[in-house]
Amino acid sequence: MKNCIIGKSGKNPVYLGSPSNDHKALIGATGTGKSTAAMNFILDALGNGDRVIVFNTRDSLDPKLLGERAPLYELQRKVLRPAFEGIKVPLFSPYHGSDDVIEPTAIMVSRISKMLAQCAGLSDAQQRKLQQAVAAAVEFDVYPEYGIAALKELLTTGGGCSAEKTIQKLSLFFDNNLIQDGDFIASEHMPIMEIDVNDFDLDDQRVIAEFLLGWLFYYGQKGGFKEQNVVIFLDEAQNYSFKPDSPLYRLINESRKFGIKLLMAMTSLAGKKGIGICTMAGTNFFFRPALNDLEGVAKLIDNKRKSQCMSELSLLKVGECIATGSFIINHKLVNLPTKLIGIGDSFSENSVSSSNPNTKKLC
Repeated sequence: MKNCIIGKSGKNPVYLGSPSNDHKALIGATGTGKSTAAMNFILDALGNGDRVIVFNTRDSLDPKLLGERAPLYELQRKVLRPAFEGIKVPLFSPYHGSDDVIEPTAIMVSRISKMLAQCAGLSDAQQRKLQQAVAAAVEFDVYPEYGIAALKELLTTGGGCSAEKTIQKLSLFFDNNLIQDGDFIASEHMPIMEIDVNDFDLDDQRVIAEFLLGWLFYYGQKGGFKEQNVVIFLDEAQNYSFKPDSPLYRLINESRKFGIKLLMAMTSLAGKKGIGICTMAGTNFFFRPALNDLEGVAKLIDNKRKSQCMSELSLLKVGECIATGSFIINHKLVNLPTKLIGIGDSFSENSVSSSNPNTKKLC
């Protein structure tokens, strides 16, 4: 893996050192430079041979932020718009483990039911009803032809109050037949896969993203990213569920073992949730925070120097941040909070490698 410049400390280039994991969190108020930095980290990942999956919510990533380097991003991405084409996921296909052991049907039924129940907030009774429908869908092999909408028909046939409420909570998936048979990971070979969910309202964007995060976790757990690691970009990560069994929590805690790296942007700490994300990420980039986050961010950086950190944070300009983690500066390993300047501009000194002949080399 090639190490790229992530910014400068004074006039000295700064490289990542030996972080505890490859997850990165970018925290700061709107307009402080997070999106520009995130897009440059994405180009950095391509230079290291990784694939990238971008959850485009709130139209947060605009290639124009990269200026003359925008084509490096645009020429290497494939945009998927679930509202118009659905999402191709082999949801009802059993996983094959690294030892070629096929996932038992009962385990697969339970996995599918739990994934849908988590993102839709189903009660225990509703999840049991859903599991019956999932088992019937497996038995009659209806998913390849009818997609996720087949579960609505099976729930309707089963009847009952729990079935009606389950259908209502899963209407986002059913009414749009949002999940269909196929494999969008295997079928698309562009380095950047951008899932554009801006056609949905904000709550539905989160539900779709959390479902796919759950599926990507299992996909990676069974070796799907063994040959090529993947970076997943999430905006407003503080709005996702962070319970111990949630997709985001499991990805941060476990996914580095099977080739998934998270790149998470947050406009606020949102209390314990954001603090937990920052604590578990290997590297944090603290841009100028909103006033109500100033003290909390300062404590995360260095609680013993809280007052000084608050002052330094409040004076940060656009594109500047205080980073925590492990860095290399002047050929020395530094594990102290480090102020970075030009965090977006510094990437222009790297080079991008890609199979696309129209792009330049980043690292």
